[in-house]
Amino acid sequence: MILEEATFERFGYYPSDLKPKSDKRILCACDDCGKVRILKKCYYHVLCRSCVRKGDKNANWKGGKIKRICEICGTEFSVFPSDIKTGEGRFCSKKCMGEWFSKNLKGENSANWKNGASFEPYCPKFNNEFKEYIREKFGRVCFLCQKTEEENGRRLSVHHCNYDKDCLCNDNLTCQFIPLCRSCNSKVNFDREEWEKKIKQKMRNKLTVVYLIFLH
Repeated sequence: MILEEATFERFGYYPSDLKPKSDKRILCACDDCGKVRILKKCYYHVLCRSCVRKGDKNANWKGGKIKRICEICGTEFSVFPSDIKTGEGRFCSKKCMGEWFSKNLKGENSANWKNGASFEPYCPKFNNEFKEYIREKFGRVCFLCQKTEEENGRRLSVHHCNYDKDCLCNDNLTCQFIPLCRSCNSKVNFDREEWEKKIKQKMRNKLTVVYLIFLH
């Protein structure tokens, strides 16, 4: 709402006397929240910026949250449609999500099941001394996100790039290891084939950079 009298008292003219595209300032109040603001008449809008961006007044409004029923406890909760598209919106809390994961993603039900490979022992050469060597080799920072051990809150984990626990003891395999923070170490245990490709590509890129620096 344009404030005619307030504008006249402040600036000495009435907004209604100005042309629609005038760059003279006027006083107006938001039709939604009532906030009074000063702006050029050519920029006048019935809503302030904050209200324009809210809910159904936003150009990107998609209807807001919708109600869902938790798959574990049956509690009704609300979630945005965009979250459902990405596979979320199934559980009302992290507790219920964790309960579902513990029931459905264990052992052979897990997408990462490798015929019980996780229960197999590591090669004896993959010991604390070797892990420290890898951490030092990479400057004690996470290979993927560059997080330091101090930021990680504990020593970095050492990851088998080919996911083979017997790697160091098998002369027929090429072994590559990298240090990872807790977050990245969790990520690489899903979509393993994809992560193996990404890690190897990043290692090749680093070697190329080092080679170019050496040439110069």
